[in-house]
Amino acid sequence: MLRKVMLYGLVLLCTGCVKTARQPPAMLEFIDIHKDHRGDYSFLFSSNIDLFTIFDIPDIHSKSPPALICSFDGDMDFTGDHMIYAQAMGIVARTTDPAIYEAEMRFHYTHRNDKPAPLDSYEYYLALLQGGSAINCKVSVTYWGFKPYLSEVLTVPSALMLERFGQKAQ
Repeated sequence: MLRKVMLYGLVLLCTGCVKTARQPPAMLEFIDIHKDHRGDYSFLFSSNIDLFTIFDIPDIHSKSPPALICSFDGDMDFTGDHMIYAQAMGIVARTTDPAIYEAEMRFHYTHRNDKPAPLDSYEYYLALLQGGSAINCKVSVTYWGFKPYLSEVLTVPSALMLERFGQKAQ
């Protein structure tokens, strides 16, 4: 019995250690989409907050780089324990302009049986883009001992994505 009480006490103590980043959610502004020589797509955007100093802690080994996560199916739950079935995700990198960031995106569709199925063609995404005016993205930054940090929503126009994918918006 004493072991259980000590275990519960330890769990409660550890959950109390989870902190929140002091930065408010970053305001992101979409700039452009580029296609590189390999056929990969990169999203360019700006932020009012330096995305690499969200936690302002120098220990780089416990911190994941910022990631841009986009939902193509209207799912607005960007929390870490939730699965977005039609998504694009990319690691955020700095550009030569310190106010502009770039994320090389990887597109993934996860079947409802929770098995990821990366798509080599963008046909599934084209169909989703045809049906909407924009996709929604957020930047996520994780650091051990902190709650995941999520930015405000970045809106990417569907018409521009269709244009870059070589399709016309209907």
